[in-house]
Amino acid sequence: MKKIGKIIIIIAISVLSIHISTAIGVYNDIDNHWSKEYVNWATNTVRILDGFEDGSFRPDESISRIDFALALDDLMYKKGIYSEAGLYSGSGENIAYKDIDSNHWAYGELALLATFISDYSDTDITFMDIFKGESFNPNSAINRYEVLLLTRAVTTPPIDNNNVYFIDVDNNTLYYDLIIESVNNGILKGYSDETLRLDNNITRAEAATVLKRVGSDLEYFSDSFLVYKDSLSNEDRLELPLFQSSEGHDEEAELHQKFIDAVTSIHYSNFVGHIPYDERHLYDMTPIETLWELKNENYFNVIGNNYYLIKYDDSIVLERKVELMEEGLQHLFNNMDSNIEGLSEFLSIASEYVPIEDINTIIETTYNETNNSQTKLETGLYSISNHIANEEFDEGINAYKNLIGFDFNNNIKSQLIRNYGYLLFSNYGAEAALKELYELRKEMGINTYSSSPEPVEYAINGLIKQMLMKSGSISL
Repeated sequence: MKKIGKIIIIIAISVLSIHISTAIGVYNDIDNHWSKEYVNWATNTVRILDGFEDGSFRPDESISRIDFALALDDLMYKKGIYSEAGLYSGSGENIAYKDIDSNHWAYGELALLATFISDYSDTDITFMDIFKGESFNPNSAINRYEVLLLTRAVTTPPIDNNNVYFIDVDNNTLYYDLIIESVNNGILKGYSDETLRLDNNITRAEAATVLKRVGSDLEYFSDSFLVYKDSLSNEDRLELPLFQSSEGHDEEAELHQKFIDAVTSIHYSNFVGHIPYDERHLYDMTPIETLWELKNENYFNVIGNNYYLIKYDDSIVLERKVELMEEGLQHLFNNMDSNIEGLSEFLSIASEYVPIEDINTIIETTYNETNNSQTKLETGLYSISNHIANEEFDEGINAYKNLIGFDFNNNIKSQLIRNYGYLLFSNYGAEAALKELYELRKEMGINTYSSSPEPVEYAINGLIKQMLMKSGSISL
């Protein structure tokens, strides 16, 4: 019986191994090949290319026109480019080749790709311009010339239109501008002898590499860059801000914990309606009284304590709320270098109790003088929000430009740049906006185009590319 059990286990492991190897392509000829990363991406991550039944990928073999075109079509589909354009299977235009008619097994995919190029590309080229002649010759190897044109037809305009020199390409080359744009987009590169070798067939390894670069560029289609996102909108606000941290106030750790327990209890009670009897030992059942006790003990977190009293103590008269708000604003001014988590929450209700002119004076001074990056960010965004609300767009744009110059994390800075770019574009137009963004790019030391950019570079690239697509070619 033990032997039979072992045999069953071995069979089960073997079957599991077969399923795993089927799900994930592990090829016997790419371990030491330069393209391993790209092949794994194309075959396992996005699954737009396949290996062979013998377990090989054959990276150095040529790839056919139809295999490359179908992989590109599949990539477009999986990236959601077709659905965003309102294209779907069966909506493609007629492609008139003798060897690819409506009965061909790949006609629908090729027709869809051709339709996107004709109707949505920012180029003037068509699918049949790239593959000229009466026949498509689907099994012929695709060359570098065809790949450069086909990929340029589905990608965004390049950030930089550098005058790239190749000894075997000149202005007389058909579609020269599109070829150079594709090179500037990083799709294919030249050789060390300054040739581009347009007639060379591309290998399956090179195809995987090109397709990964195209996939990165397609993100600039699907992402929305020219949209303003109010950084003080509800979706960005903390659900339970604690405001001033206990750092530097170790002697008040017990008071700070009382504050946390009180506001947690307030939040939970508001969420469920009431605190169940069997859970009451876990919560502060008199949180408002606790907050007043903390106030009488001169608890350091004045902004946090006053915020929750103003919002949740229904017994406070308006005059007392005004006093609490003024005290909180003065505390901000006196402690501008402290880290105050969720300051925007406090500022969002300030104008209900204090004249806006008084608030703005404190906010402007705090913004200019604070050394705390979080306080700098939240006071800056508050001022910008007021400018935008009052349609003072020039002031808002200048405030964004100033704020971008400070040291925030990449995700915050990238959102600041997106809003800055949107305001430039919507108020000054594409040409002026592009000049400012190219200057910003230079100031940030972004001198080359990367197909795998960090968030800040990605934001600038996306703004530039989408402005170029919306406005057409602009000479800068």
